[in-house]
Order: sequence, then C-alpha cells, then structure tokens
Amino acid sequence: MGTIWNSSRAPLGGDTLRAMWNLLLACSNDDSGPGRRDDSTIELVDHTGVVTDHTGDHSAGPGELGASAATLENGGDNVRLVQLLRITTEAPSLASLVIDDGVRARRVSFPTLATEHALPILELHPSTDYTIDVTVVAEDGRSATQTLSLTTAALDLLMPIMELKHNDGAEPGYRVIPIGDEDAPYIVLVVDEQAQPVYVLRTNGDTKSVQFQADGTWGMLLDGKPHLRTVLGDEIETWSGTRYLQKTDTPVDVLSMHHEALFEPDGTFWSLTKDIKLVLGYPTNPDNLSRTSPEQIDDDLVLHVAADGSILSSWSLAETLHPQRVSADSTVTNPSGYYDWGHANGIVNVPGENAILVSLRHQDAVVKLDATTGALIWILGNHDGWPTEFQPYLLEPVGTPFAWQFHQHGPWATADGRVILFDNGNAKRTTPYSDDPIEPNYSRLVSYQIDEVAKTITQLGEFIEGIPPLYASTLGNADLLPVTGHVLGTYSYLYREGGVINEDVGLGARSVRLLEADLDTGTKHWDLRLTSDIEVLDRGYQVDRASFVSTLYPPGVVEEWLTE
Repeated sequence: MGTIWNSSRAPLGGDTLRAMWNLLLACSNDDSGPGRRDDSTIELVDHTGVVTDHTGDHSAGPGELGASAATLENGGDNVRLVQLLRITTEAPSLASLVIDDGVRARRVSFPTLATEHALPILELHPSTDYTIDVTVVAEDGRSATQTLSLTTAALDLLMPIMELKHNDGAEPGYRVIPIGDEDAPYIVLVVDEQAQPVYVLRTNGDTKSVQFQADGTWGMLLDGKPHLRTVLGDEIETWSGTRYLQKTDTPVDVLSMHHEALFEPDGTFWSLTKDIKLVLGYPTNPDNLSRTSPEQIDDDLVLHVAADGSILSSWSLAETLHPQRVSADSTVTNPSGYYDWGHANGIVNVPGENAILVSLRHQDAVVKLDATTGALIWILGNHDGWPTEFQPYLLEPVGTPFAWQFHQHGPWATADGRVILFDNGNAKRTTPYSDDPIEPNYSRLVSYQIDEVAKTITQLGEFIEGIPPLYASTLGNADLLPVTGHVLGTYSYLYREGGVINEDVGLGARSVRLLEADLDTGTKHWDLRLTSDIEVLDRGYQVDRASFVSTLYPPGVVEEWLTE
C-alpha cells in the first residue's frame, strides 16, 4: 500500500490505513445529498450550483459491468475544490478516473473493491472546465465507463493576493499554507507549483502546526486544541484542556495547549502546555544581569498524550534546563504578568530514534530529549549564559562559515544527523551575556550537521533572501522536500520587503513569503508572496508553518500524470 511521508513521521500500519480510508468514505455516505439521480440522468453540482445534465443508457451490455450513472456532489461544507463521485456497480469493482482540464490529464486509481463507490476528486483548480472519464472493473474483467463534465466554481472566500515571483526547478507537488487573520477566514490553502489553489479547508480558528498525516488525514492545533480531520473536512477527534473544553472534546488534564500537535502512528500526540513556576534569582534586566529577584515564570511542559486524553508523560523544560538563563525577550512579562522564560514553539521526531527535538525561542536553543524519559541529550545554540553543569551538552562548532541561530522556529531532523531550521535572527543576533558586535536583524534558512558522539556541529549551508535581507520577527518554518532535498521556508510577519514598508505601498501591515531553496548552493527555486490590500485587510495575513505534500489523495490511491 502506498505511503505519503511528511514531517519525519513513520507510516501507519495497514489496518489503521484501511480504518481511516473507511472513515473518510463513511463521512459522505448520505444518499440524500445533492447529485443523487436514477440511472438515466447524471447531475453534476459544483459550489456555485452550476449543473450539467447528461442523459443516456447506462445499462450493461455483453461483457459489461452494470453500473449506475455516476454523480458528483460537493465534498463538504468546510472544503472548496473538492468533489465526491458516487457510482454503484452490480459486482465488486475497482474504480479509476482520468481527469482532464484540456491542458493536463491524470489518472487516479482507487484501491478498494466495492459495489458502492464514494470517491474524493481532489487537486482541482477553481473556475476550470474538466472532463472526467470514470472506469469501473470487476474481478472477472467486466467493466463500464462513463464520461462526465464538471465546471469548478470560483473561490467564495476572502483570499490573499498571491504573486509567484520565481519558479525555476521547484519540486513538483503542493504547498500547504495555514493562513488567516482575525478579520479574514482561517483556512488551510493548498497551491501547486504554479501557485494555483487546488484545495481549501476552512478551519474557523487560529490554525497552527498543520500536518498532512501519513494516513491521508489532517492534524492541526486549532485555537489551542489538537484536531484530526478528514480530507473532506469532517472532524475525526478533538482534544482539549479544561479552559476550552466542550462536550464533544476528549479531555486532557491541563489548562490548555499551545504551538504544537504532533501526531504519532500509534494514535498518541505531542504538545506543549504552560505551568507557572517560582524561580529564585531570576534576572529581570538584560542590561544588568546581576539584578535578580524571585519571579514567577511561564514554564513550558512537553506533553505526550494518549488517544483517550490521558497524559503519558509531562516534562518541565525549566527543570530540564537552567531557569535563570535568559534572553532579552525572557526578561519581559507576558499579558498574564509572568516572565516568558523559554517560549517553546515546536516539537519534531528524530527519525529512527526514540528521541524528539524541542525548540525554545527565548533560549535561542533546540534541545534533543529522550522520548521515553525526557532526559537531555544535547543543546543546539549559542553557549552564552549556560552554567558549568550544562557544558557537556553544548555542541561545539567546527568549520567555517558558522553562525548560531536566534529565536528559531520549525526544526526538522533527518536520520543522518542533520538539523534544518528557520532562523528568525531576533535581537540583532546577540544575547544579554555577549559583547559581540550587534548585527542588523535578518532571517535565514540554515542546515547543520551534528556529530552526537563528538558533540560537534558544522554549518552545512544557508539561504538568505533580499537586499536588505528579509526579516521575519516571529513564526516560520523549514520543511525538507523529499525528492530534491530543497527546503521550503516560511517567512511570516514581514513588515517590510526590499526596505519598503508594506503599508507605504498600499498593502496590509504583514506580508508572507514562501521560499524554496537549495541550502547547499544558496540557490532559490520558488518564491511566492502573499499579501492583502490595506483597504481590505489592514493587518495583513499570518502563516504559521507552510509545508509540502506530494499528493492529497489517501494512501493506496495511485495518481499518474498522463500529459504535462
């Protein structure tokens, strides 16, 4: 059975894949939905209500498989550019589709023998005419074919302005963009390498940590709650802490969760929560570190949660690390009045190991922890301010050029010891402990090689964009692409580009750039800019972590491009 890989996740087992596939189809088995007609009429309905009728005799002839007229209906209320095709055959059959827009054609073959087929049609462009050839084949070789027509609708949601600035050697596939604002719908927008939308999932809340799972479902953190949804937009499960708990949620015994929902093949997930901790001798002035006092900090706990909501493990990062070590931002109180000491913002698996990486923005550090015990293995970050007992865990830089990351997001781990991350570059790349020259703020994508035995780190490559360089003060991601080895970087919260303030040229305050680059050569291969008109959305958009998928079809479905 085919497998979709993403974010260093292992594939699910066959039984789990079949269960998720059955769940996907079960979510759309209402025979009363639009498009259901008798055998002599095919009615195709898109999101605008445009209908095309086809009549004809679909009864079986000699050597043919008896099949009902195929029908199409909208994929779901929360999705756009998704259709569901239904067809019934007199004997169990396999179904395949050839989808042709007049420019490119592809064959999509589904893996399940059935008499009642409910097949998602995905990766469609808006406002486009398609022909769809439907073929069903029984085990004894009998077959039936039908040809349908479909005109997809224009998108009916407020969308960002998308400008494809560069496309040269980009990896074929799809870019997943969680985007929105308080005054615009939060959506998961998927575009192809030509920056054309092929899928929209409306999430109706602040959407973070979106991953397309190996089982063909969506995992995400939505308004502080881990969610699983089908590709048709239907809710599978929601977990919640006590602060936002609803009747239908699976409860987790914490107040709330933040930044991360990393789902595992066994049904468990990793997340982060806050815990108030009193720290004696906490520095509160970055310009005078000797000025200390007892202070309450917002500690981050790493959570491993079972599918039933029970907490399998919970580790305090302040207890694992040094709670008196600070950056400029950890000497500022948050809206609750506590010092945001660590500001953990991401968790990722280490492939082939029982270990995870955790990113702490306000420590300018990525730490490797044992996934069973929470024991510290190493610290990736500048050495400023770490006391003697932590020296054995610090990675020693070797080779040139080399530069540490600052206020990073979105680490990615590989099986050969590489760590790739988005280096935001805050605080002019310095710390309260450092007398290094202050540099201008700039962001970059960076790749490091770690020798865990020697406890050394080498910078393999980096990518910096623009003159002056782009600077994304918060959020961000680095996603390693599976075929080319390029890295897709998310530059969120850009208030100026090319030295020009967005609002001065009539744009919303925040713009976003998605850049695909080869870090070994520093070569840019793809560049998408997302903006808003200041009169429409004055704050602009935020994007948490854009990522890459090769297909949106569930496992086992085979997609072949027939024409380019």
